[in-house]
Amino acid sequence: MQRILANVQASQSATLSGAITVNNATWEVDSGDTLTVSGAVSGSGGVTKNGTGTLVLSGSNSYTGATAVNSGTLVAGATNALGNSTAVDIYGGSLLVTADNAINDAAAINLGGGVLALSGTFDESVGLLTLSSNSVINLDGFSGVLRFGGVGSWGSGANLAIWNWSGTTLSGTQINNYANPSHVVFTDQTGLTGNLGKISFFSGSGTGFIGNAFEQSFSQSGFATSTEIIAVPEPETYAVAVILLLGLGIHAYRTHRRRTEQKQAQN
Repeated sequence: MQRILANVQASQSATLSGAITVNNATWEVDSGDTLTVSGAVSGSGGVTKNGTGTLVLSGSNSYTGATAVNSGTLVAGATNALGNSTAVDIYGGSLLVTADNAINDAAAINLGGGVLALSGTFDESVGLLTLSSNSVINLDGFSGVLRFGGVGSWGSGANLAIWNWSGTTLSGTQINNYANPSHVVFTDQTGLTGNLGKISFFSGSGTGFIGNAFEQSFSQSGFATSTEIIAVPEPETYAVAVILLLGLGIHAYRTHRRRTEQKQAQN
């Protein structure tokens, strides 16, 4: 196993620009330090992030092993940043995605106490979501669609908190969209329905509790089926979430809405 230590001067940054071949490399970056790897990372091994500092993968990579975050922050800052990795394990710390297609579309996302964060304007499709302990999806600064293939397994005591929610809300029968909203969508809702009560929405980073999950189905005529979780504010001390059946994905929904608004404006 490769062990790569990044110990630059206190609160400093360093960049590795050469090509790197990994054989299950463990990267340790100290607190306050940032190591940017801009060269292509390849090989049959994986990448493990340890240490409380920040590791930035800013190149297009092709390594095939698992990606694991145990502490600190791993930034997936480019298309194919996590290569062809088919498993992304976030057991501590945070994986911050700042570019579209940074993660392999088939990669299973295994949350076990860490944070999956997205920031920027783009769509990101991944594989199955698995939850083994309390974890967070942080959408601070994100406008776009996070699409999971479905739910793998969900631990009986595991809860999912969604921070900085700016997505769709339902008030009565009226669907409201904030400017530049974020969306969390599941291609297959199997395994999701029974765990909606374990999902909590927050308007801030763990503050501004919106509510827990409630299941309610909606269908949109003319669209193929997909499942979005949305927040539903209630006048009580808690709120609920629903699953919204959409078709052809969020892009088609947005296009349909824009065309309707244009026709109304013309009339």
